[in-house]
Amino acid sequence: VTGVEFPAGGHVTIECSGWDEGYFIASGSNAHGIRNIPAVNGYSPAGSPGTPGSNVEIRDCRINGNRGNGTTGNSNSGNPKQAPNGNWLFGIYLDILTHVRLVHNWIYDVPTFGILCNACTDAVFDGNRLDAASQILNQDGIHVDGPSNQIRISNNWCNTTDDCIAMNAAEGYGGTIDGVAVANSQCVGCLTAYRQLSNGSGGVATNAAIKNVTISNYAGTLA
Repeated sequence: VTGVEFPAGGHVTIECSGWDEGYFIASGSNAHGIRNIPAVNGYSPAGSPGTPGSNVEIRDCRINGNRGNGTTGNSNSGNPKQAPNGNWLFGIYLDILTHVRLVHNWIYDVPTFGILCNACTDAVFDGNRLDAASQILNQDGIHVDGPSNQIRISNNWCNTTDDCIAMNAAEGYGGTIDGVAVANSQCVGCLTAYRQLSNGSGGVATNAAIKNVTISNYAGTLA
């Protein structure tokens, strides 16, 4: 496919029959794997989040990002992480949503972040595999931008060249991330197991705190 887009308002369930079924991103399509906003929207959108959509579930799917170069993958001019408009390309890109469930998906070799949730509330990421087969910089695992809250991340496996799990309050729309629970997960050869960025580390927001975070039973190795 050349990317799957569902309505910004949500109310969508995408369910495959397991990791042998899902989506393969066509060569040269310059598309996110699954998204709820037009592909032309940037990674750091202008303005503040509007009224959130709700009720999105993606489960039991394999999404092959087909990372390549300017002629064989989702990129332009030899830059394996960007589309022609300069936007980074993600596996699952969710924007301004509440009540999100991503369960038991295999996100394989996408150009940059496996999962990006921008301004999300009540989001669960459980039992996913984030696999950076090409081992090129910026293949993150689960990346959450502010403002977001009530984020639960459990039972995930990451092999990434950047962050396995990242809370980035100062990125995206920018704003506080409040209430994060990480449990029973593993990183294998990641740059970092867990990263958090507040406004003190730069970004678009001037008041972007990260608070009420718990991490338990998290194991693995760093590259």
